[in-house]
Amino acid sequence: MKIIHDSQRIETYIKKYNIESWFTELSVADVKLLSYKQGEYMARSGEPLEYFKFFVKGRAKVYTVMQNGKSYLLSFYEPIQVIGDVELMNDPNMGCNCHVETLTPCTCIGIPMDLVSKKYLDDNTFLRAVGRSLAIKTFNESVDSSINLLYTLESRLAAYILALAPNLKEVQLNETYSDMAELLGTSYRHLARVLNKFSDEGLIEKSRKSIKILKPEGLKTYAGDLMLQPEFDNYDI
Repeated sequence: MKIIHDSQRIETYIKKYNIESWFTELSVADVKLLSYKQGEYMARSGEPLEYFKFFVKGRAKVYTVMQNGKSYLLSFYEPIQVIGDVELMNDPNMGCNCHVETLTPCTCIGIPMDLVSKKYLDDNTFLRAVGRSLAIKTFNESVDSSINLLYTLESRLAAYILALAPNLKEVQLNETYSDMAELLGTSYRHLARVLNKFSDEGLIEKSRKSIKILKPEGLKTYAGDLMLQPEFDNYDI
């Protein structure tokens, strides 16, 4: 993570996503611009968060590691999302309950967590916004849990591939296919069968380190309503 000193970009993101609406009065001096490289962790399970973050640029995946050591995909993040609301209302010192790993270079608007605790937890406007954020996340988690029960691996894999490829052309894999199978809650053999099916249908061309998308519309048909949607449909909290 790097802290970028660019007040103009901070103002631009605050205005674009109406972040000031979260607060009765936001002091821009409290705000930092945080930059992350592809493949970097924005949050790690069990580690305290240094910043309360508004996710304003890029794409990331959110997953948890089970007690048996296997990873399980929870969701994807695109602007605008919030990282730190759960931890703030629980106990910031207890650490995160999941990993947030960037899939592309990402940017966040961040406010130091200790400053949020001291300065903004008495702000009723902020507390209402955090409450709404938590309600949305709870709803989304219930929907996501149903997805793994009700949607086929074809649908989930197609949505995953599309989410990893912002230009809808090619996915550079940072994980193995075994890791991908774990994230999607399936076996390596089942994943391989579906990948081969997509390949036979001319939708993709796969190699050891990448998946080339040949027919994005075909993958979109499989993905259906699993296509990634922003968490907040109205930035004015």
